[in-house]
Amino acid sequence: MLETSDNTGLQPDEPFAAYCQQALELVRWQLQSQLGPDYDLHLDISQGRERLAETIERLHQQGGTTPETRLASLFALSPVEQMSLWLAALPWIDASTRPLIANVAGHPWVSLQLCMNVFAANDNDRRTLWNCTQATSPWQRFGLVRLLPRGFDPNPLRHEIAPSTDLLGIFQGLRVLDGELDQLAYRSTPTLQRSDLSLHTQGLHDTLFTLVHNFWAQLTEPKEKIKLGGFAHPSGLALLLQGPEGVGKTSLLKALGHSLGVNLIIVEGEHFKGMPRAEAKRCILAMLRESALYSELLIVRHAEALVEKDRPYAAMLADGLMHIPAAIALCTKEMQPIHRSLEPCLSWRERLRAPKKQAEIRKLWQSHFQAHYGEDAEQPDFELLQSRYALEPLRIGRAVRSALMIQRSHHCELDRAARQQLPDTLGELARAEPAERRLHELVLAPELNERIIDIIEAARNRDRVLFEWKLAQSVRSGRGLCCLFSGEPGTGKSLCAEVIACELQLQLFRINTSQLFDKYIGETEKNLERVFQTARPSTHLLLFDEADALFSKRTQVRSSNDRYSNLNVGVLLQLVESYDGVVVLTTNLKHNIDRAFERRIMFKLVFPLPQAPERERIWRLLLPEGQVPTAEHIDYEALAELEVSGGEIKNAVMHAAYDAARQGKLLDNQVLMEAAYRSVSESGRLIREGE
Repeated sequence: MLETSDNTGLQPDEPFAAYCQQALELVRWQLQSQLGPDYDLHLDISQGRERLAETIERLHQQGGTTPETRLASLFALSPVEQMSLWLAALPWIDASTRPLIANVAGHPWVSLQLCMNVFAANDNDRRTLWNCTQATSPWQRFGLVRLLPRGFDPNPLRHEIAPSTDLLGIFQGLRVLDGELDQLAYRSTPTLQRSDLSLHTQGLHDTLFTLVHNFWAQLTEPKEKIKLGGFAHPSGLALLLQGPEGVGKTSLLKALGHSLGVNLIIVEGEHFKGMPRAEAKRCILAMLRESALYSELLIVRHAEALVEKDRPYAAMLADGLMHIPAAIALCTKEMQPIHRSLEPCLSWRERLRAPKKQAEIRKLWQSHFQAHYGEDAEQPDFELLQSRYALEPLRIGRAVRSALMIQRSHHCELDRAARQQLPDTLGELARAEPAERRLHELVLAPELNERIIDIIEAARNRDRVLFEWKLAQSVRSGRGLCCLFSGEPGTGKSLCAEVIACELQLQLFRINTSQLFDKYIGETEKNLERVFQTARPSTHLLLFDEADALFSKRTQVRSSNDRYSNLNVGVLLQLVESYDGVVVLTTNLKHNIDRAFERRIMFKLVFPLPQAPERERIWRLLLPEGQVPTAEHIDYEALAELEVSGGEIKNAVMHAAYDAARQGKLLDNQVLMEAAYRSVSESGRLIREGE
C-alpha cells in the first residue's frame, strides 16, 4: 500500500493510476510535437491537459496528491525538473517510445539536452536543467536519477537519464522498492498491537507514537527551513534503540507502525559492513527517499555499521537526514559512541532491557502461549520456565512456536523448546560445551569432593537464602558464586566445572581468554561486557580456563600498556561482582591472581596431584575390567604407584592403546607402564629411583 493514515504519502487508487497514465501519454504527445506542426496533435495535447486537470481534481477530493507534487515538496523540484522526470521515465516504462525519441533526439534515450528542447521555455529553465548535471542538484543529491555516459561523449547534457526504480514505480502508480534495496530490505504490514507488548515498553511506545505522528503531521504544514544556533535543523527524524538481541526493539517498532497505520521498510544493517562507499551512499539515499515518499517507518536492524564513530556510512546517513524528511529507527545491540555528525539527527535515544518483574515476564509467556494454543489450553508453570532459562521476549515467542510445531502437547515440548533458545556461542569469545559428567564420576580426595558438593548445594539454595531469607536486601553485590580452582595441569579443575554445570543443569560457557584481548583501546572491555551480558545466571556457568591471564595482579603504571591492562582487570572485577550466577576460574599460577579479586571469590579450592588410592580409581575408571579387551589382567595397584595426574593417566591410556594397535596386539601391563613413564617424562616431573 502507498496510502498512509494521515494522507502524507502517495495513494495508489484509481484516480492516481489514471493520472499517471494520462501524464505519460501527454508527455509522449509533447515529444511527438517536436517533429513538426500538427493540428490534430495540438488538439490532443489540449484535451489531454483538460482531462489531466479533471483527474487532479478528483485526486484532491480524495485527499491524494500527484507524484510530482509530492516530489516537489520533499526535494524542492522546479516545474521544469518535474516534467523532465516524466520524460526521462517514458522509455523505461514504455520501450515502444524509443523509436520516437530517436527521431526527435537522434538517439533512443532521454538526455538533458532533449529535456531542454521540449520543456525549457526560457534561459532560467535551461540553467535549471544544466544544474542537474551537478552532484549537488536535487536530482542527484537525493538519488532520483543517474546520468549514464553514452559512448565517449564527455558532455553530461547528452548522457542518458536513468531514473531510480522507485521513481519508475511511482510514475506507474505502483509501490516497488528501489532496486538498490533488493538484497537489503523488505516491506512489511505490521499486525503486532500495543497490547501485545510487555508492560515496560508500552510507555515508550506511546512516547514514540506522539513523536513520529507529530513529525509526519508537520510535514503537511507550510514551513520555512528552520535554523537552530546557526545550523540547519535536520529534515528527518531518527530514533536510536539499543539493547541486547531479543529485548523487543523490533517488536516495539512493529507495534508503533500498527498504531500509526503505516507500513514498514525493514533493512538489515549488517549488509553495509564492507560495502563500497558509492554503493552504500546509493542504498542510504534510496531507503530514506522511500520512507519520505510513502510516509513509511524505516527500521534498520543491526545498525552498528551506520552509527559507529569509526564508520564512514554514519556521515552519509546524517547528510541524508539533513535534507530528506524520512522517519528512521536504528536498532543496535550495545551502547557505543555515536558518530559526531549523526548526533544532531537523533530525536530520541533509548536503552531497552529485558523485563525483570515477574508479572511482566508472565504476561509475555501467557500472551504468546494463548496466541498459539488458545485461551482454554492448560497453562504450564511460566515462572518455572523463566527461572530456568531467563529468555528475552523474542526467544519466548520462538520457544512457544517451536513447541507447537514439534507436538501439540505443550507440556512435553515447551521445556525442550525453551532450552533450544539459549544462545550457544559468542563467536570467537566463548562457546557452549556439553556438560555430561556427573558427580559420581569424579575421583577426588574426600575433602575436595565435599567442597564440590558445597558449591552445588549453595547454587541450589541460592534463591532461598537471598530472597526467602531476604539476605539480598543487605547483600547488594557479590551475590554470585565465584570459584577459584588452582593446581597443576590435569588435576581435574575443568572437569569439576563440567560436573557442577551438569548437576545444576546449567549450560557450560568456556571463555576463550586469548580472544578477549584486543589491541585496540576499549575493545577488550567491550568483549568482556558482551560475555557477561549474553550469559544468564540461571542458565549458564562461565568457565575461565587459565584465568591468571585475565585476573593477573595490577602493576605500577610505567607505560600506556600498564594503564590499559590495569583498566581491564578493574572492569572484569566489576563484572564478576555484579554477575549473579556461577563463575569458575582455573589457574596453574594462583600467586599471579590479583588480591583484590581474591576477596571476591567465595570458594577457593586447591587441586593437588591425586594420591595412590585416587590414581588407582582413575586407572580403573578409564580401563574398566571386562569392557576394554586386554592381553592380561591389568595390575592397577602397580600403575597407581606412579605419581601422575588424572590428565596424564588419560594420555597414558590413549598412548598405550595406539601403541598396542600399531604393534597388532592387545593392551598389557608393559605397554601401559611405558606409556605412563612417557607421560611423566614429557610433563617434566622427576621419577624417583625406586620407581
